Amino acid sequence: MVTTENDVSQEGTESQVRPDEASVAAIAQLNSLIETCRDGQLGYSSAADAIINPELKALFVSVASQRSAFISELQGQIRALGGDPSKSGTLVGAVHRGWIALKSAVASRNDDSILEECERGDNIAIETYNNVLSKSLPAAAREIVQRQLGSIEQSYHKVQQMTVAPKGQPDAV
Repeated sequence: MVTTENDVSQEGTESQVRPDEASVAAIAQLNSLIETCRDGQLGYSSAADAIINPELKALFVSVASQRSAFISELQGQIRALGGDPSKSGTLVGAVHRGWIALKSAVASRNDDSILEECERGDNIAIETYNNVLSKSLPAAAREIVQRQLGSIEQSYHKVQQMTVAPKGQPDAV
């Protein structure tokens, strides 16, 4: 790689190749998904800590772990495009607000309320993923986003089914 003064960071090490305009847009979209996944990971972790039903606890731990893996995968894709992955959960406040109500449900330790808030948070995630898919993305990134969306939709439907399952039968999925 040929470097210029502009390619050298303050520490004196070479930076990555600067992404083109299309990549910059894709990086911004993928970073929004990192925020969405981070919010979901934190939300499901909180729900798992508070939920009483052991089957729901296991589901929530699994979904939180899945969202963590999604974050890593999206970060790798952003790096491949020459960008820097988002490190905080503050860029997409709307998604974060979707999980705020979970705090109240967790405080009440009411399984039905926690389920409803997890369902609502996943609904927001699905909307965010669909919004990103409506934009231009490189083929590899689009494939990852579509696959992750499919997994989020599956989790959403599991939670939704458990929300309407008869008391004492959350596994009526």
